[in-house]
Amino acid sequence: MQLLMITVPKRKKKIFRKKWKTIPEVYQQQPYPLNSDDHIEWMNCQTTQDEYDSRDFYAFHCFHRRIDQILKTDSVIDLTEVKNIYQGTSTDCEVDKIKYGVYKEACEMFWHRSYEVDNVSQSVINIETSNGLLLKLLASSATVAEQWVTKLKKIMQYWKSKQKEDTDRLLKTRRSNAGLLMLSGEEETKIGENTLRWIIEHGRADEHTFNANGISLSRPLIQKGSLYQKPHKHSVFSRYYVVLISGFIVLFHCFHRSTTGFAKEVLEYAHYMTIPIDDCYLYSGTTTELDLLQRDRTFDEINYGSHALPRVYGDGWRSVEDESSRCFTLWFGTRRALSSDRSRKKGEETLYTHACDGQSNFVDRSPPVEADLDNSNEPNNKDKIHFTKKLGVSGKSMVFMARSRQERDLWVMSIYYELERLRKTATFSIEGNQVT
Repeated sequence: MQLLMITVPKRKKKIFRKKWKTIPEVYQQQPYPLNSDDHIEWMNCQTTQDEYDSRDFYAFHCFHRRIDQILKTDSVIDLTEVKNIYQGTSTDCEVDKIKYGVYKEACEMFWHRSYEVDNVSQSVINIETSNGLLLKLLASSATVAEQWVTKLKKIMQYWKSKQKEDTDRLLKTRRSNAGLLMLSGEEETKIGENTLRWIIEHGRADEHTFNANGISLSRPLIQKGSLYQKPHKHSVFSRYYVVLISGFIVLFHCFHRSTTGFAKEVLEYAHYMTIPIDDCYLYSGTTTELDLLQRDRTFDEINYGSHALPRVYGDGWRSVEDESSRCFTLWFGTRRALSSDRSRKKGEETLYTHACDGQSNFVDRSPPVEADLDNSNEPNNKDKIHFTKKLGVSGKSMVFMARSRQERDLWVMSIYYELERLRKTATFSIEGNQVT
């Protein structure tokens, strides 16, 4: 409210204060309310076009508001690492009356209300993390604090159960494929680009793990988790909490460092970097070996040719893959080159001709699907020239390392879908502007 009051003119501050007081303390903001049949209430035959457009725009605004909140945040709290969330009681003020007296003055100055010390102590939200730290948040009233505690507990339980369910599903799929293909633990860890074709084709994927969330954007949070990242080839990996949202990758510090470099336990993850991914290249697998250092090349008498270190994590996941199997790279170019649609189309036709007439295993030699489509609505300027960034010439690369090959594949798939969506959106907007 204080930030809003700064931008409001003086003559309108009284009107703004009156409207602010009419807003209830607790209300629900739900763009998609559900009925008893779990269907969206306003998506029916009785809804008019104007009402539908208004509700759809409101849902669109709410979705982008959440994305803006993530982009502009200074720190985040991982609710899966929270141990307990509870509300303060009236007896808490008896332990330290001076501290709660300061809380009382802060509430009166910020909310412009008169408070009692007992009410202030009941307005405190306590968040206890698994590392033994305690975070206190001060709400405007005890009713608001109670609602926050209730909702935060439900969200905490949801993300904890979802994280456990996702890990169990990955373990189940991994064991099922290993048993189906009769692979040992060492052979399963070496699956990659050089794996035989019959092994890849007979493997099974879980539809709940590889879902359409990245394409449909059912939630602003596409992918999240802990990753190791290094900005240069000769630098070391550092752990970050990484969040993938629409068009951006946001990194947060997992630790606070002292002056001597010692890592301290933290309550929240501080913001480190925001990376726009609309103009980058993504690659993984053996290509990423060029961005990694040649280390850990000691001879293993038990597993010949293996240089990986076995790892066991707290949730039961085990991993023996090497670094190249767990890494992917985002490459940002600095040099640009001229490109046109005519040269791109000619290159695609040449590639298709070589694929069909050469010694390849293509069965269907029919023309590309694009040739059968109706191109009457396309713009006439087929020879438009634009700048594109060259891959591998000069640029900056950022290497990310997951804890296993399976998690790396999830990250690569999610980023790939987002890059494709951004590319199609940009192409559609450019063609729309040219038509108009």
